[in-house]
Amino acid sequence: AIMAEAQVSGAAATYSCVQDGWPGTGNISTNPSFAGAPGNLRLTALSPCVDTGDPAATIPPGALDLDGT
Repeated sequence: AIMAEAQVSGAAATYSCVQDGWPGTGNISTNPSFAGAPGNLRLTALSPCVDTGDPAATIPPGALDLDGT
């Protein structure tokens, strides 16, 4: 999950890239290196967010990302 300039109360986030930081397991606070923000929010190959999701998460059979992979 990617949240920027969040102004929320009581929200919980884990394994997320959050601008200015947010408490939670696996969270990072760094530039996510989008391919072409604001329109293209895919991550670049060198993004620090690549492969940093929840290690216990499962992907449903047949699920595809925006690139169809």
